[in-house]
Amino acid sequence: MLFLEICYHDTYYDFEPTLRKNFIFKIQVAQKICPHHVGHYLGLDIHDTPTIPSTKRFEAGVVFPLEPGIYFRDELAKLGVSRDFLGIGMRVEDDFVMSKTGCAENLEHVKDDLLLEEA
Repeated sequence: MLFLEICYHDTYYDFEPTLRKNFIFKIQVAQKICPHHVGHYLGLDIHDTPTIPSTKRFEAGVVFPLEPGIYFRDELAKLGVSRDFLGIGMRVEDDFVMSKTGCAENLEHVKDDLLLEEA
């Protein structure tokens, strides 16, 4: 069973121990550098589904982005984050569709003009 809350949980809880294990940070700051959820549902508009809870199970045909991001804001210096990291941020977004078999399929291979035709 897959839904957005699990995606966030897995991203956050896998990321934070990796940072500590590799001695990147001595304190738990993953939530501070990953301040937002990892995705949302997509409808006819990019963000037209705000009332759908992140705990709703994905069904076949549901389209959603996974967009993890990390941001090293200046305020993290007081938490022990090296100044070398401050001001750096990155967010990656890939769109997926849930298949009938329960697998999330990346839509990167779909041409933009085909997506426009389908809409």
